[in-house]
Amino acid sequence: MSQQPPSLADWQRIAMGDAPWKFLLETAMRALVVYLLLLLFMRLMGKRVASQMSCSELAVILMLGAAIGLPIQVPDKGLLPAVVVLAVVLLFQRGLAHLTFRSRKIELTTYGDVMILLKDGRLLPEGLKKALLSPHKIFATLRSLGVEHLGELRRVYLEASGDFSMIRYRNPKPGLLILPFYDPGSGRFTVVDNCVACSNCGNVVEEHSHSDQCAFCGTERGWGTVVTRRM
Repeated sequence: MSQQPPSLADWQRIAMGDAPWKFLLETAMRALVVYLLLLLFMRLMGKRVASQMSCSELAVILMLGAAIGLPIQVPDKGLLPAVVVLAVVLLFQRGLAHLTFRSRKIELTTYGDVMILLKDGRLLPEGLKKALLSPHKIFATLRSLGVEHLGELRRVYLEASGDFSMIRYRNPKPGLLILPFYDPGSGRFTVVDNCVACSNCGNVVEEHSHSDQCAFCGTERGWGTVVTRRM
């Protein structure tokens, strides 16, 4: 027997597929049960899962999403297999948390370690290479955190969670301006006329002594404006 081609006028098929309309009520019940189960299991996993997630914790969330999708939407799939998956994920997460608490080596392997990206107003080439971040990406992140020139910063760290941590100078020193559009007539900064800064790392040198290549990072991306905050 030949199968009938799908029709755009078949609203039953488009809206519900092969399931009857009363399955909508069952879907609502399944969603409520799974939602309550997720709240319970995520509460048992600890507060870290609900905060900034590491790679392993993100993997847990993806597994939870994969486990709950079918039991909610497919009529012939029961809830019990999803509960088993949630239980296994819970045991794994709690066990991994215990191991990382006991062993620094396992913690570094699982979550990674902090990286230093900037020191004394200059980006560190080895830190950028290790973190696989370009200077422009870091500049964009720093601008979103309220940084306007690199002379404001003593240290910048990339935490294991992926967050940026900054230690600022109490009295900023001259540094590379990282604002893409700045009106010199605004009076917010004083331009240091006798200095330039590497546009790749922020290394500040005297204008008459710089060459095409930065002595600190070895790049030839040009030189940018050095400013200090106007008092």
